[in-house]
Amino acid sequence: MELGRGEVTVVRVHVKEMKPNEWAGSCGDVQILVKGAGETSEAGVVAGSFDLWMLSLAFAVAESIRAYVTEKAWNLESLHVDAVDERSGEGKLLYITFLIHADGLHQGERDELFGAVRNRCTLLRLINKEIEIYFSDQLAKG
Repeated sequence: MELGRGEVTVVRVHVKEMKPNEWAGSCGDVQILVKGAGETSEAGVVAGSFDLWMLSLAFAVAESIRAYVTEKAWNLESLHVDAVDERSGEGKLLYITFLIHADGLHQGERDELFGAVRNRCTLLRLINKEIEIYFSDQLAKG
């Protein structure tokens, strides 16, 4: 697809409003239903664009972790990533903390990994610099 700059899009997403506060989104063969903030959610329905964004961030961090571990040939047995947001009283997003459980990696490997992911993960680099990003090593907490 030409964008007038001689570039070709690699990823194209499509969002269509199905009814007020309900959208169908697609990216390639993947389709999801997104409901507006405050709407009730059903199985398979993401309740709002912010939830979808947080889910995307957690996936992006997990993919970056897996890619880095594979590159280093480390023994990652299992991986869990949770993203938790903290907001001001006015609802402004202040912090995102990624709670990471990376079984099979030693403490030094996990420390190196978190620094590398912070710099390599494309979606993390796009976040406004006013929003602080933290990584919490869940294995170090015992």
